[in-house]
Amino acid sequence: MIETVLGDAMSAQDLPSTGWRDSLRELAQSVWRLSRQHRWYPEASITHPPLTPNGVAGLEHALSIFDDYDLDIMTRMQFVGSVHHLALHAALDRVIEEDSARRLGITEEEAYRRAAPVMARLAASGQYPHVAEFIGAVSKLDQADGDGERWVLAGVELILDGIEVRLARLGAGR
Repeated sequence: MIETVLGDAMSAQDLPSTGWRDSLRELAQSVWRLSRQHRWYPEASITHPPLTPNGVAGLEHALSIFDDYDLDIMTRMQFVGSVHHLALHAALDRVIEEDSARRLGITEEEAYRRAAPVMARLAASGQYPHVAEFIGAVSKLDQADGDGERWVLAGVELILDGIEVRLARLGAGR
Protein backbone atom coordinates (compact mmCIF):
# COMPACT_ATOMS: atom_id res chain seq x y z
CA MET A 1 0.00 0.00 0.00
CA ILE A 2 2.82 2.39 0.86
CA GLU A 3 4.47 1.75 -2.50
CA THR A 4 1.23 2.49 -4.34
CA VAL A 5 0.38 5.75 -2.58
CA LEU A 6 3.96 6.98 -2.88
CA GLY A 7 3.89 6.24 -6.60
CA ASP A 8 0.62 8.13 -6.96
CA ALA A 9 1.99 11.06 -4.95
CA MET A 10 5.18 11.21 -6.99
CA SER A 11 3.32 11.16 -10.29
CA ALA A 12 1.04 13.97 -9.07
CA GLN A 13 3.92 16.28 -8.09
CA ASP A 14 4.11 19.69 -9.65
CA LEU A 15 6.87 20.86 -11.94
CA PRO A 16 10.35 21.03 -10.45
CA SER A 17 10.64 23.94 -8.06
CA THR A 18 13.19 26.66 -7.91
CA GLY A 19 15.55 26.35 -4.99
CA TRP A 20 15.82 24.26 -1.89
CA ARG A 21 13.23 26.26 0.12
CA ASP A 22 10.49 25.67 -2.42
CA SER A 23 11.50 22.02 -2.77
CA LEU A 24 11.35 21.38 0.97
CA ARG A 25 8.10 23.30 1.25
CA GLU A 26 6.65 21.11 -1.52
CA LEU A 27 7.93 18.01 0.28
CA ALA A 28 6.12 19.06 3.46
CA GLN A 29 2.90 19.80 1.59
CA SER A 30 3.10 16.48 -0.22
CA VAL A 31 3.64 14.51 3.01
CA TRP A 32 0.84 16.40 4.77
CA ARG A 33 -1.67 15.92 1.95
CA LEU A 34 -0.74 12.28 1.40
CA SER A 35 -1.14 11.67 5.13
CA ARG A 36 -4.48 13.45 5.28
CA GLN A 37 -5.75 11.60 2.21
CA HIS A 38 -4.58 8.21 3.53
CA ARG A 39 -5.11 8.37 7.29
CA TRP A 40 -3.20 5.12 7.80
CA TYR A 41 -0.06 6.40 6.06
CA PRO A 42 1.68 8.26 8.93
CA GLU A 43 1.58 5.30 11.31
CA ALA A 44 2.38 2.81 8.57
CA SER A 45 5.38 4.77 7.35
CA ILE A 46 6.72 5.14 10.89
CA THR A 47 6.32 1.47 11.80
CA HIS A 48 7.29 0.22 8.33
CA PRO A 49 9.71 2.71 6.76
CA PRO A 50 8.96 3.03 3.05
CA LEU A 51 12.00 1.15 1.80
CA THR A 52 10.25 0.44 -1.47
CA PRO A 53 11.21 1.50 -4.99
CA ASN A 54 9.01 4.60 -4.83
CA GLY A 55 10.08 5.35 -1.27
CA VAL A 56 13.76 5.14 -2.14
CA ALA A 57 13.20 7.22 -5.31
CA GLY A 58 11.45 9.86 -3.22
CA LEU A 59 14.29 9.93 -0.71
CA GLU A 60 16.86 10.18 -3.52
CA HIS A 61 14.97 13.12 -4.98
CA ALA A 62 14.71 14.81 -1.58
CA LEU A 63 18.42 14.40 -0.87
CA SER A 64 19.25 15.83 -4.30
CA ILE A 65 17.58 19.10 -3.30
CA PHE A 66 20.95 20.19 -1.94
CA ASP A 67 23.10 19.18 -4.92
CA ASP A 68 24.11 22.83 -5.38
CA TYR A 69 25.66 22.85 -1.91
CA ASP A 70 28.77 21.23 -0.56
CA LEU A 71 27.01 19.24 2.18
CA ASP A 72 27.71 15.82 3.59
CA ILE A 73 24.93 13.26 3.33
CA MET A 74 24.06 13.36 7.04
CA THR A 75 23.48 17.12 6.93
CA ARG A 76 21.28 16.69 3.87
CA MET A 77 19.35 13.97 5.68
CA GLN A 78 18.92 16.18 8.76
CA PHE A 79 17.52 19.00 6.65
CA VAL A 80 15.15 16.77 4.69
CA GLY A 81 14.25 14.64 7.70
CA SER A 82 13.36 17.62 9.87
CA VAL A 83 10.82 18.90 7.36
CA HIS A 84 9.49 15.42 6.57
CA HIS A 85 9.10 14.49 10.24
CA LEU A 86 7.29 17.71 11.12
CA ALA A 87 4.69 17.15 8.41
CA LEU A 88 4.35 13.41 9.04
CA HIS A 89 4.07 13.65 12.82
CA ALA A 90 1.69 16.61 12.66
CA ALA A 91 -0.54 14.50 10.40
CA LEU A 92 -0.28 11.59 12.84
CA ASP A 93 -1.24 13.91 15.71
CA ARG A 94 -4.25 15.05 13.72
CA VAL A 95 -5.35 11.46 13.03
CA ILE A 96 -5.03 10.61 16.74
CA GLU A 97 -7.08 13.68 17.70
CA GLU A 98 -9.79 12.82 15.19
CA ASP A 99 -9.90 9.17 16.23
CA SER A 100 -10.08 10.13 19.89
CA ALA A 101 -12.94 12.54 19.26
CA ARG A 102 -14.78 9.84 17.30
CA ARG A 103 -14.27 7.29 20.09
CA LEU A 104 -15.51 9.77 22.67
CA GLY A 105 -18.41 10.73 20.46
CA ILE A 106 -17.66 14.46 20.57
CA THR A 107 -16.41 16.98 18.08
CA GLU A 108 -13.19 18.90 18.56
CA GLU A 109 -15.27 22.03 19.12
CA GLU A 110 -17.22 20.25 21.87
CA ALA A 111 -14.00 19.13 23.56
CA TYR A 112 -12.74 22.73 23.56
CA ARG A 113 -16.10 23.99 24.80
CA ARG A 114 -15.94 21.54 27.70
CA ALA A 115 -12.39 22.61 28.56
CA ALA A 116 -13.15 26.34 28.25
CA PRO A 117 -14.27 26.94 31.87
CA VAL A 118 -11.10 25.38 33.30
CA MET A 119 -8.90 27.21 30.83
CA ALA A 120 -10.69 30.50 31.56
CA ARG A 121 -10.17 30.00 35.30
CA LEU A 122 -6.48 29.25 34.80
CA ALA A 123 -6.05 32.23 32.48
CA ALA A 124 -7.85 34.54 34.91
CA SER A 125 -5.58 33.47 37.77
CA GLY A 126 -2.75 35.56 36.35
CA GLN A 127 -0.29 32.71 36.90
CA TYR A 128 -0.14 31.79 33.24
CA PRO A 129 0.00 35.03 31.23
CA HIS A 130 1.56 33.44 28.14
CA VAL A 131 -0.96 30.61 28.09
CA ALA A 132 -3.79 33.11 28.57
CA GLU A 133 -2.51 35.17 25.66
CA PHE A 134 -2.27 32.03 23.51
CA ILE A 135 -5.82 30.96 24.41
CA GLY A 136 -7.07 34.40 23.41
CA ALA A 137 -5.18 34.26 20.12
CA VAL A 138 -6.42 30.74 19.30
CA SER A 139 -10.01 31.79 19.86
CA LYS A 140 -9.58 34.45 17.14
CA LEU A 141 -7.96 32.17 14.55
CA ASP A 142 -9.51 31.82 11.14
CA GLN A 143 -11.32 28.47 11.23
CA ALA A 144 -10.90 28.02 7.45
CA ASP A 145 -7.81 25.90 8.13
CA GLY A 146 -9.78 23.14 9.79
CA ASP A 147 -7.21 20.40 9.26
CA GLY A 148 -4.16 22.40 10.34
CA GLU A 149 -2.16 22.60 7.10
CA ARG A 150 -1.36 26.30 7.56
CA TRP A 151 -0.12 25.65 11.12
CA VAL A 152 2.14 22.86 9.84
CA LEU A 153 3.48 25.00 7.01
CA ALA A 154 4.23 27.81 9.47
CA GLY A 155 6.34 25.31 11.42
CA VAL A 156 8.06 24.27 8.21
CA GLU A 157 8.97 27.91 7.57
CA LEU A 158 10.72 28.00 10.96
CA ILE A 159 12.76 24.95 10.00
CA LEU A 160 13.56 26.46 6.60
CA ASP A 161 14.78 29.63 8.29
CA GLY A 162 17.07 27.51 10.46
CA ILE A 163 18.40 25.64 7.44
CA GLU A 164 19.10 28.94 5.72
CA VAL A 165 21.12 30.15 8.71
CA ARG A 166 23.01 26.85 8.82
CA LEU A 167 23.79 27.00 5.10
CA ALA A 168 25.11 30.55 5.49
CA ARG A 169 27.22 29.56 8.49
CA LEU A 170 28.64 26.59 6.62
CA GLY A 171 29.31 28.67 3.54
CA ALA A 172 28.07 25.61 1.71
CA GLY A 173 26.97 27.17 -1.57
CA ARG A 174 28.88 26.25 -4.70
